[in-house]
Amino acid sequence: MNKVNNLFAFLLFSFGRIIFRTNGRARPEKILFVNLGKIGDAVISSVVLANEEIFPKHSEIFLLLEEKSSELFKSYAGRIKILFVNKTKYRLNLFYRFRLLKSLRRLNFSEVYNLSFSRISIDDEIALLAAKGGRAYAFENNPKLKRAFARKFDARYSGILRRIPGSDVENICFLLEKITGAKPGARTKIFPAPAKLKNLPGKYFAAAPFADFKIKEWKIENFLALVKKLAEHFGFPAVILHSERNGKFNGADFALNLTGGTTLAGAAAAISNAAFFVGNDSGLLHIAKALGVKTFGIVGGGAWGRIFPYDSQDAASYFLKKLDCINCDWSCKFNDARCLNEVTAEEVFNKIITEV
Repeated sequence: MNKVNNLFAFLLFSFGRIIFRTNGRARPEKILFVNLGKIGDAVISSVVLANEEIFPKHSEIFLLLEEKSSELFKSYAGRIKILFVNKTKYRLNLFYRFRLLKSLRRLNFSEVYNLSFSRISIDDEIALLAAKGGRAYAFENNPKLKRAFARKFDARYSGILRRIPGSDVENICFLLEKITGAKPGARTKIFPAPAKLKNLPGKYFAAAPFADFKIKEWKIENFLALVKKLAEHFGFPAVILHSERNGKFNGADFALNLTGGTTLAGAAAAISNAAFFVGNDSGLLHIAKALGVKTFGIVGGGAWGRIFPYDSQDAASYFLKKLDCINCDWSCKFNDARCLNEVTAEEVFNKIITEV
């Protein structure tokens, strides 16, 4: 089925190249950065926003993200123009697809950079067709992400950017330095829409025990024990956050369960006012870091060194067991992720109470 989908995607891309012929002149110093991944990917790409001062004043800079992350940037008032695309609509609605591509091509970008490190066909299609008469570049794709026609898409870029040793954030910073000649900071920053949450405790810590992929979730009994012990130690409860409703914390007097009950902006607001944040490898962990909240990440080793830590100055505390299979990209050879689940609630608790 994946091969059929990739074939269809490549045929649509080829059809788009015929319709949107490379013509017109690109405007100098008009750059588009593209990352259409999940919430965490959008936050990582906010390195561009956090370093907007390094771009020459005469240049025009654009950042294209997936629409689901839009609430995190509603209050941005800087010089970079943020654009959004609804990938579901793009995939299913040909009119939306071609209208979006036409609007991007009218901007006549001189350079387009695909910031995704796990590119799929839609990411490549948008970046390549948006380039029009300009140059398009992409980072080399995750070698563990096998997909048909990947080489054909790569061949249509002006160049493939090789990864340097280090995290995704460090690689984007390296790219920005090559583009501007100035050294950027390995920091992220978000600008969420204002949001008010009712019934929040006067003081609390935020916890995110769930993730988009089950393998990235620390055992729930560990999280329950940790949250209860932290609430008893500090004398204030936890606010539990996730995009989907989960009843594991229902009825707990040490936690307010807001899973499935907030918008993305609401979750960001809850995190921003928390005494600290503790969570798995998820978009909410990236949000907490971008907001400057004291952060504790129970992340395991599946993407260690590639996603976390951001760099050697990363202020967050991370928990994992470093096994010989570290950085397996979550292709776990065990029945469960030992690099994650061998972390004990006691060691996380002891670290938090010494740092908060």
